[in-house]
Amino acid sequence: MIPYLFISGFLGAGKTTLLNNLLNRYAHLKIGVIVNDFGELAVDNTLINKEGVAGEILELRAGQIFCSCLSGRFIESVLAYDTISPDLLLVECSGLAKPATLSDIVQVIDSKAPDRFDYAGMIALIDGTSYTVLEQSLLVISEQIEAGDMLLISKTDQLEQGQYQDLKTHLEERYPDKTILTVPKDRIDHDLVEMLKTKQKAFSNMDNGKHAGWGERGRPKTFTLIPGPMQMKEIVDTLQPFQGRWYRLKGTLKTADNGLRYFDGVQGNVKVKESTGAEELGLVVITHDSQLEKVLKEAFGIKPVLQPVTLPQHNPNIS
Repeated sequence: MIPYLFISGFLGAGKTTLLNNLLNRYAHLKIGVIVNDFGELAVDNTLINKEGVAGEILELRAGQIFCSCLSGRFIESVLAYDTISPDLLLVECSGLAKPATLSDIVQVIDSKAPDRFDYAGMIALIDGTSYTVLEQSLLVISEQIEAGDMLLISKTDQLEQGQYQDLKTHLEERYPDKTILTVPKDRIDHDLVEMLKTKQKAFSNMDNGKHAGWGERGRPKTFTLIPGPMQMKEIVDTLQPFQGRWYRLKGTLKTADNGLRYFDGVQGNVKVKESTGAEELGLVVITHDSQLEKVLKEAFGIKPVLQPVTLPQHNPNIS
């Protein structure tokens, strides 16, 4: 049977970094990969170490795989690996994944391909630097944690000892039945797949009704920015006044002075690094700020697209 393992975690928690670490750790295995991007551009695919990946990386975008809009395509993507027969199938979820329907998806896969795929569990990644601020306002975070069979706290090297201990104690008290590990400097020191063999199917204890909908703030908004040619520093300086108004900003732009550069914004900062192999240019922005798209496009001098106006047809019978 082909084990399939989910990696969840809110926007910017480090899912792609974890995925690359798992690809390195299990390099002796033939591994399949499915990536889900909430925006319309396939951004994370360009950041994945493709050495050793079995077949092509399958991409699902413009939504999250546990929603009816993509769940059918996701199930088809999993079943497509039947002929490739990888030793392990890794699924990187969107940062806005709502896995309350995970049990239904597992049942469908079992019914369509009996004895071919084995649910190996879900790793829920928790950003140690932002969790305490976001957990109260974003229900999707607790939903991912409840569906997770194992919790990994990332970016612990950026926390003071007291901050880290307070967070770990809080999670242990709130989720006493879950294994909680830390990921200092994005390094994996454990055989997570082996550990998950005794920690599976946390989704069976979830109250699906509790997680219906997106909460009071509604579904986050996603849009794409494609500025004209600008120097790298100009782009960063233009984004700077708006930091903190998005949950995530990421993507590749062709700069006027440094060629292709990957821009990665998480909450209050933007990092820039060299980009290779990007097939699509643009910045995907995810936010609850209803005005952010308008003001960002104005800041970059991006003119709104005018919609064609359809004039009413003349009716000769009407005078």
